[in-house]
Amino acid sequence: MAINEDSVSSISTHAGVLHAKQDLRYEQVPFPMLSAGEVLVKVRCAGICSSDIGRYSSGKMIYNFPLIMGHEFSGEVAKIGDGADGFSVGEKVAIYPLIPCGSCEFCKEGKHPLCEKYNYLGSRTSGGFAEYVKCPASCLVKLPSEIDLEDAALMEPMAVALHGVRKLELRAGSSVLVYGMGTVGLFAIQWAKIFGAGKIIAVDRNDFKLSVARNVGATHTVNSRSSDVLSSVSEITFGRGTDFVVECSGASEFEVQSLLTVCRGGSIVFVGNPKSKLEIPDDILQKNLVRKEVSILGSWNSVVNDDWQMCLDMLARGAINCKPLITNRFRLKEISKVFLDINEKKFEFIKVIFSSG
Repeated sequence: MAINEDSVSSISTHAGVLHAKQDLRYEQVPFPMLSAGEVLVKVRCAGICSSDIGRYSSGKMIYNFPLIMGHEFSGEVAKIGDGADGFSVGEKVAIYPLIPCGSCEFCKEGKHPLCEKYNYLGSRTSGGFAEYVKCPASCLVKLPSEIDLEDAALMEPMAVALHGVRKLELRAGSSVLVYGMGTVGLFAIQWAKIFGAGKIIAVDRNDFKLSVARNVGATHTVNSRSSDVLSSVSEITFGRGTDFVVECSGASEFEVQSLLTVCRGGSIVFVGNPKSKLEIPDDILQKNLVRKEVSILGSWNSVVNDDWQMCLDMLARGAINCKPLITNRFRLKEISKVFLDINEKKFEFIKVIFSSG
């Protein structure tokens, strides 16, 4: 749908607006007005991230109320602002939510996740839980015809997983353990497989999520509620431990445990947002970090001109599978009840997708 300035005042547009902790309303909002260099996107698909759930349930990680959340989304170009060249109305796009300042030393080196003066769609400014959203043209990623908009809405967590896994520099045939079978962890499983890992071990507390992990490439799964993770990993690796660990859960239990499951000289990357205070006992710190000469890396977000382009390529080839991760689909107008039900743990899910229009 093409939008012109004369018709804006007569268009009724809606969004899911978070007004306060656990106060999310589907309501009419002012139509986004473009500035130079911006593009108006008609949102078609938007995914719920665990950080959206955290903002809703706690009211934290909010810079200003009211807020339109949502940073995992895709859609079609509806209007092009002055200076936003290279796009056509109706073109399919995915959206990179990080808006870097463009002027700091890290931005100049293309290391956008390290920018400290960034803006962010869905947390610091209006995001994708809306019928329309305005975005800097630099945040739009054009989609080839073979990639559907539902899969494209998952490109953000897909790229986050890739950014973390790439830091490990996996070797063909190496062993990898991934903690946390949320969306990012399940994509990490797939990236490990693409990079040639031999043994890929998935650890989680949920059997359903572990079954999905098997479906997308895990060679072994361990339920940390019913099995001893250390014994299981030792058995799978013949007492050696894994070459690499990707920690996607943010749970301090798994963050500490990663030091015990990784092999001597191995590497760990922390991708998950921390959920509690991390305390590493002195004996584990000395014996399993220092003396094993383990490398610990941090990873946050992704790079649009690098990680996202590889995601596009793998999606177009069919090497990445999004569909098993999408467990629930709703209309955007149902957003209030969906978040309430999630908060009250009324249904099990991995990725929830909203569609609009």
